[in-house]
Amino acid sequence: MRFSIQPILLAFNCMLLATLPAESLQQGAFVVLERVGDFHVYDYLEEANEAVIMPGEIKSGMAEVTATEGSSGYFLASNGMILAFKGPGSFSIERFEQTLKEAIEGDLSGGESRVILEMKNGKLLIDSTRFGSKAKVVVETAFGRMMMDENSKMLIVITENKKRKRYNLEIECSQGNARFMDRGGSMYELFTEQRLSGYSKIDSLSLSFSQLSYGGQASFRLHDEKLESLPLADYDLERFKPFMPLLGSIEGVSDGAGNIEPSSLELRRPIIIRLAPRAKPTLPIRAIKK
Repeated sequence: MRFSIQPILLAFNCMLLATLPAESLQQGAFVVLERVGDFHVYDYLEEANEAVIMPGEIKSGMAEVTATEGSSGYFLASNGMILAFKGPGSFSIERFEQTLKEAIEGDLSGGESRVILEMKNGKLLIDSTRFGSKAKVVVETAFGRMMMDENSKMLIVITENKKRKRYNLEIECSQGNARFMDRGGSMYELFTEQRLSGYSKIDSLSLSFSQLSYGGQASFRLHDEKLESLPLADYDLERFKPFMPLLGSIEGVSDGAGNIEPSSLELRRPIIIRLAPRAKPTLPIRAIKK
């Protein structure tokens, strides 16, 4: 399951930067709203003794998140995107740019943004339905790349099955839609209340569609309930702005990727499978005592 996403990130950096207005391109920022258990957030750019990001501390730039079994944490980003992560596992924020040209003072829904995350394993819920309606997210995994559209809510679960020597992948869509491209170039598209799941062994990947699972429904329901208790109202765009440095013009930003042909980033026609809704029982289920 070890792989290098550096060439992928370089290509996507160029593509994502080209879609944002140069005059307002700024570094995105985020805040850790809550953490439970052995949950750590590290700033890539700080010294080792100053790298740990504490709850309530606003930071810009890239970060790495690690969590052990039973640990969890919540993030709010300057683009209005909400992240919820549960261990065991880790993920990182590899790129986060945002425009403020259309932003309304104090409104997190203003402006557009592009985010690149790398997820190794764990349980990551991405929610851009409340504030981050113009947030587009790319998630890189060992299985492939998920491209999440605006105003969507997704759950990604990657676990290791040591007994069978394989990794399991689940992508569940509560709202909106996303595309997933595996390492072989096959494209799958998910819509509301759909689930893409499968497993990976050495040089092999098996994926299939189904309806949103009961476990996924429970995770989204708990997430929505949890948001009511988080201090989301304490962080508006004005509070994030001091931590969002201007990145300069696109011409002045170089990632060393060289010239990348647009054709190399074109996506194949996705695999779309329509699912009939799960049938509801006509009578309540009753227990029979003998």
